[in-house]
Amino acid sequence: MSIQVPISTIGKTARTALTVMAKQRHVIPSHSRAMINFTTTKGDVVNLPDHDMIFEPRQQDNLVSFTQLVSGKCEALIMENSTNQFVVVPENQKLGEITDYNAEATTVVDYNDAYHLS
Repeated sequence: MSIQVPISTIGKTARTALTVMAKQRHVIPSHSRAMINFTTTKGDVVNLPDHDMIFEPRQQDNLVSFTQLVSGKCEALIMENSTNQFVVVPENQKLGEITDYNAEATTVVDYNDAYHLS
């Protein structure tokens, strides 16, 4: 006697990351934020899919960036200079990576809990 159990699987594509760089040189004044235009490592125009993806910033000494949701029409990322001096973001500086994310693994954060992050 044997038992047969139907099993179905759903394949996921491998997670691929798109490295993004500063499109041009930017100067960010002290204690301020700026929108930094970005491009790919090959200098191509970034054509993102028309759904939410996540930007994961690269750790940088004197520049703060945030994990951000980006989608098809996104052309710039928010960067913050929290120092007392201006910061130069050179052309082609690596800013981070854009990846598809697993929406099932995300958590909604209450506004009051996240307020101190902004």
